[in-house]
Amino acid sequence: MSKILFSPVGGTDPISLQNQKDGALIHCCRKYHPDKIYLYLSKEMIELEEKDHRYTGCLKRLYKDLGEKMKCYLIHRPKLVDVHDFDFFYHDFIAELDKLMATMENDDILYLNVSSGTPAMKGALVGWATLTDANVVLLQVDTPEKSMNSHTSKPISYDSLDELWQSNLDNGKDATRCHEIKCPSLMILKYKEMIKELIRAYDYQGALRIILMHKKLQNKKYVDLIWYAKYRLEMDKTNMNTITAAYEREESFPITLPCKDKESRDLFEYALNLKVKSIRQEFADFYRGLSPLFTRLLILILKKNSEIGKTIVNNYLVVGKKGQYFWKKGVDNLIWESFFGEDSNAIPKKRLVWSDQIYKLIMIHCDETKCKEIRSDCTLLREVEKKVRNVAAHEVRGITKDYIEKQFGKDKSVSTEMIVKLVERLFSYTDIKIPSNAWRSYNAMNRTIIQYIK
Repeated sequence: MSKILFSPVGGTDPISLQNQKDGALIHCCRKYHPDKIYLYLSKEMIELEEKDHRYTGCLKRLYKDLGEKMKCYLIHRPKLVDVHDFDFFYHDFIAELDKLMATMENDDILYLNVSSGTPAMKGALVGWATLTDANVVLLQVDTPEKSMNSHTSKPISYDSLDELWQSNLDNGKDATRCHEIKCPSLMILKYKEMIKELIRAYDYQGALRIILMHKKLQNKKYVDLIWYAKYRLEMDKTNMNTITAAYEREESFPITLPCKDKESRDLFEYALNLKVKSIRQEFADFYRGLSPLFTRLLILILKKNSEIGKTIVNNYLVVGKKGQYFWKKGVDNLIWESFFGEDSNAIPKKRLVWSDQIYKLIMIHCDETKCKEIRSDCTLLREVEKKVRNVAAHEVRGITKDYIEKQFGKDKSVSTEMIVKLVERLFSYTDIKIPSNAWRSYNAMNRTIIQYIK
């Protein structure tokens, strides 16, 4: 990492005649020890530097005292006489600083001395700093008296530079008058607002893409939370656990998942994942993902709302390594007949459990009176599967809002939003305990992340 200082020259001498202490340029270097120093000189300052090397001479003596090496580069503007032209400096500084930034490594720091030069020079530097997203630090140097500099008509003679330097009262002391200005970058503020909007839109990958492009945005606290949100949406439990484990060594993790029970949590997180897809209008992915969820929910509904259904689930179903349900080989023939009649050849070879099988069992074994709403919602669910989900999963075509509405003809009440509500109701027919506001869990997580983005 290199430290680089850019400083206009003028306004103050390298050593002040009034108090025999550092001027702003020397004091900045005394505190931060920049490896490279770029001095910007107008016509008048060029003449003074060429006359007695007051600026480069004092810098060389400072670095000799510090026992360090430095490189000093002079940016000459021999035709620059009007040193109060803000417009000129703004454009000229941008050109010079852009060239300088192109030579810097990612971890280099650029310091800008805004206590030297004319007001126009200082204003141009501050203006540029607020509009860049580069790693820039503004330096302000107080006068020894903590008041405005008083000017004298008596010039300082730098003919005996060694003697003058020896009289500098700041030598061997800490640079206590140099401060960093807390000047926010408007570009960084803009990027942060963009990140917030992407988070509100559940686009965590997009937010991370902006963050990874700009070092100033890489605050570990909220970056870790955004990575966690991204992994949550991808249902990547391994990486989620890695983040929470590292975080909890220092403090409790600020994001909590609604369901504590592992099996219930996995199913509920899958449902939340689909809800986010629906909000983002990723309709094809939303509908393709419905069948695994519906199958699991129908099994739990059958188990809770029918004693025979409970027996069927407990005695004849088995869960595979990847979470799929299979029929046991010893399943009662009467159950198969519910799906396939007497045609034993229709039994699927892999014995996978399908949602339409469990739906038929619900229609047979769940009481028509007690389970009227359940039966109605399950019937609607099967209609959604047949008319939209199967098309999304097996046909090469776009799934749009208009297409979904057309599949249900005159029934305008059927929409993706309504289907999301249907999923929420299906959970209520199971034994899964869903905390209040759990269906807005992603919004709560987003608000938590945004609170950390200052």
